[in-house]
Amino acid sequence: MTHPRQFPGILVPTVALLFMACTLNGQMGRPGAESLDGAGRMTGSYARGGDIEPEISPTEFGVLEKIDAMARTDLEMARTLLEQIVSVEGRVNPVFHHALGNICFRLGDHQTAAVQLQIATERFPTFRRAWNDLGAMRFVDDDFNGAIEALARSVQLGASDSATYGMLGYCYLHTGALAAAETAYDLALLTDAGNRDWIEGKTQTLVSLERFDEAEGLLRELLRRYPENVQYWLLSANIELSQGRSLAAARNLEIARRIGEIDNEALLLLGNIYLTEDLTNRATGIYARALDQKISLPPAMSLKMAGLLLKKGETSLVRRLLDSIDTGDPTDWPIQDQVQLGMVRAGLSLVDGELEDAVERLEGILDLDPLNDRVLLRMAEIQLIRGDRENARLQLEKIDPETLDGYNAALLRARLMVEDENFEEAARILREAIRNHPGETLADYLNQVEAAADQQRLLKVPPQ
Repeated sequence: MTHPRQFPGILVPTVALLFMACTLNGQMGRPGAESLDGAGRMTGSYARGGDIEPEISPTEFGVLEKIDAMARTDLEMARTLLEQIVSVEGRVNPVFHHALGNICFRLGDHQTAAVQLQIATERFPTFRRAWNDLGAMRFVDDDFNGAIEALARSVQLGASDSATYGMLGYCYLHTGALAAAETAYDLALLTDAGNRDWIEGKTQTLVSLERFDEAEGLLRELLRRYPENVQYWLLSANIELSQGRSLAAARNLEIARRIGEIDNEALLLLGNIYLTEDLTNRATGIYARALDQKISLPPAMSLKMAGLLLKKGETSLVRRLLDSIDTGDPTDWPIQDQVQLGMVRAGLSLVDGELEDAVERLEGILDLDPLNDRVLLRMAEIQLIRGDRENARLQLEKIDPETLDGYNAALLRARLMVEDENFEEAARILREAIRNHPGETLADYLNQVEAAADQQRLLKVPPQ
């Protein structure tokens, strides 16, 4: 009788294990100076702004022109003069508060800049440029919610330039308002279709919306224009991985490696892909390089890699990985990491033929997590190696039948029943496994067991 193959019991690799794909890159899509200069941010002229901005007398306009000219050569002097003007008793035209806010921002005094721009908007609530510059300043300070409030108000008052919409797109993207981010980037691109920042931002928005086909189209445009950009190749790799195309992701990661340095996370992602695709030699080369470079990894990541490598039989590299972990006091680790460490060490003990040590390590894990199905399954497998069938059966019966480990446990239990020629019980266990895991192909095996049970009943041979 042919027994069906069990699924691997140590680790079942998933995309989530490999990498948190398509996380936002904080710099991609962030407007740089080239995107903002054309909008007149902080250095805009002081021409009259119509009904939506304060009315400026000819005298005030002349003063502003002189201050603007002065600011080109001496910002501190321009600031001093403006501070004198706004300190005069009585209501000073809000344009002077606006001008002082801009000067302070350029000098790096963002706190004073915010106060002055806020005064300008309070004294003239429809002061579009003041709202816009307040939003731009908050954007630069990473106050995205505050930037949205001010920039959206400037849009309500008629602002329609590409930079305003682009900043709004970035802020909406990084606060999770993805539909608004897409709309804002579309509006930004309407008047500046080739702007790299806006294309990057919309690409990341589409990735966050899991509209990968559209994101790939924009990313191809970016790669055509900037083929040496490592970040684009990394994002492309993440998109491929999110769609289950692991080898395509590996190809893009390799291209990124050839172009320039990739970070440790990307390097280890490449190793994990190779490992799960059974390209073990390439994977071990990546991991060995990481260890040689003494790349510091969180214990959880090292342990996951160690589990994968152990499954592939790369025990020497597993030992190196364990040696590289700064364990400190493992009892301070999360329970799942303590469990994984014990499983890996137990696996190494098995490889070394030290069954008693493996059992001792697994018992230690069960003290921490008595109902851990994966540990119970491994303990049962070791008990079978030792010839202790009764203990193995007890461990297997504790495992939740609806989990993957429960499926593997059911196969082992059925096999034990078949070996004992208890075909009726074996068939019952297999039928239960099929109910819990309808996608698995046990029908042929169950037919063989039921046929044996029928023959046994006909012959009236009692089970041993």
